[in-house]
Amino acid sequence: MGWWPLDGNANDISGNGYNGTVYGVTSVSDRNGNSNSAYSFDITSTGWGSAKDRIVVTDDAVANAWYQANAFTISTWIKLDVKTGSFANRPHTILGIWDGNGTAVIRHQISPSNLQSTTLSSTTAGSTTISNNDWVHVVTSWDGDTLRHYHNGTAAGKSYLSYSIPSSTNYADITFGELHMGNGHWYHFVGSMDDMGVWDRALSPSEVEQLYSAIVPCTETTIAQSDTTICFGDPITLSLDVFDQANYTYLGSSNTSKYYMDNSNVGWTNSRNAALAAGADLVVIEDSNEQNLIYSLISSSTIANQGIDGYHIGFYQDLQSSSYSEPSGGWTWVNGNSTYTNWANNEPSNSGCGTEEWGLMYPNGQWNDQCDLTHPNDDYRGIIEVPIFPSVANLSWSTGSTQSFITVSPTQASTYWIETIENGNVCRDSIHIDINHPQIIVTNPASCGNQSDSSLLSLDGFTGQILTPIDSVEGAISTNWSKQISTIPGQDYVLEISGLFTYGTYCPSLVTDPAYGLAGFYGRTSPQPRGISPDVSGLYVLGDTLTRPSPDIYNSTSHTYYYPFTASGNSITVGWYDSGSGDNCGSASFKLSKVNQSTLWSTGQTEDEIWVKPNVSTNYWVEDKDRFKDN
Repeated sequence: MGWWPLDGNANDISGNGYNGTVYGVTSVSDRNGNSNSAYSFDITSTGWGSAKDRIVVTDDAVANAWYQANAFTISTWIKLDVKTGSFANRPHTILGIWDGNGTAVIRHQISPSNLQSTTLSSTTAGSTTISNNDWVHVVTSWDGDTLRHYHNGTAAGKSYLSYSIPSSTNYADITFGELHMGNGHWYHFVGSMDDMGVWDRALSPSEVEQLYSAIVPCTETTIAQSDTTICFGDPITLSLDVFDQANYTYLGSSNTSKYYMDNSNVGWTNSRNAALAAGADLVVIEDSNEQNLIYSLISSSTIANQGIDGYHIGFYQDLQSSSYSEPSGGWTWVNGNSTYTNWANNEPSNSGCGTEEWGLMYPNGQWNDQCDLTHPNDDYRGIIEVPIFPSVANLSWSTGSTQSFITVSPTQASTYWIETIENGNVCRDSIHIDINHPQIIVTNPASCGNQSDSSLLSLDGFTGQILTPIDSVEGAISTNWSKQISTIPGQDYVLEISGLFTYGTYCPSLVTDPAYGLAGFYGRTSPQPRGISPDVSGLYVLGDTLTRPSPDIYNSTSHTYYYPFTASGNSITVGWYDSGSGDNCGSASFKLSKVNQSTLWSTGQTEDEIWVKPNVSTNYWVEDKDRFKDN
């Protein structure tokens, strides 16, 4: 019911979401020599009863399930080190639970004399001696009658006890590496742990032996792609997807990350734990550009109209930090790197609940410190950040690449696969890409040879237009920027205009349409937006006249509008003009592409359809130059 590989985090990969939080522990190599795949625990302070290295699972569901079943199994790989000083005569706790009333309900431990044992309330049953500095597999199980211990897959003692796991409405956290009780933190573990697992039943001896011999299953490996059918020779990018999107709403993306939102109202810790279990984390905001982007995403009408009161971000107050003080000291990001902040006036304040140690973004984009609670009268959601190209070790594609993504240009239907290796297991996902060749459709194929007879030859499911990117520019709309891009008179182009932004006092709800404005918004002769007044902020295009298509050619996912035009001059200038008055929020981008006509018929024509008047049986062909042909 819970499995923690301890591979750089304390996530539960069983699917039940019992994710833990690490405090002070150090990531080390596991028993197989894999780096960052186990955790080392040490006594980092001498205070009696004070908190030390530990992992905490804030959920009483495990203890309550054990009470309901009156049974459990705890399995762990450990490498024991020697305790010294005043703690030398205290046991090493592997896993501990107490009932909130001062009684240790269950504690799997190694005694000061290196004896594996388990404490059930006040009853302790001893077993095999554990050596120091060696990885060993230790298991304890209870079936309602017999307490059993196992050492490296082999039975190592049992005790028959008259005992039942007590009921409690106050079960405390599960802790790895200590027993946390109301009067302090006790019986600290010194050494390393790996692959912690728990069950709400007693595993059989054969299951324990298999567990000792087996390799832990790996997590899901999935290929992300934009399509599974492409034109002959066209490129497509395939990437490793590490995020389970089932309980999230997609918000948008930057060049490096995709952003999602929780679908339910949860506290900060639960939001982060769920994100970690899904393969991501709460958002880390690196700078004002990313802050503006996040603000623009939550201000879109789709999100803003839901009445959400705040958004969890990956910012929290580390109470163990040397810089910790209330209310402003010790704040850190979940990745430990960013230094950016955007606090609201007089925040953080540590007021309200009195333990406001977690970051919250208001709908207006400013931040507050908050309690780690689910608020019945407020709707708080986490913002999740997912790398577009995640960094993953032990990865390989069928092409031989070891990067997290590949770009391929298949000329025939092809299957590609990706493999990752976790805990010695090979995880694979594959994808089949089909090729869409042009097919000629013939209207009135049986020509009678009369001068008036003709046949229409057209392409099915194919357009002969190919867009070749020429240049692009992107920027925040809080300052002036522009770019001149060369064009060729008479050449066909498509200008893509993308963005999420607004302007006005205090940044009202963002306008998702980057072509927001009146007729003639583009094509004016000076950088004076919308033609409304000489000094109003807005996008502009100079040097050519662009007519807004009707209906719009619009991609609602990327918030992109497409403007086809034929160049009349040698360049266009695109940009954003900032009037300096009012507030501008968001960002925008321009991308210019040249339209290439790649269709060539045997008649020499380049259109997507042609009329022919053969007077003898005639074979016609069409090809996309240098790529494919159909007859």
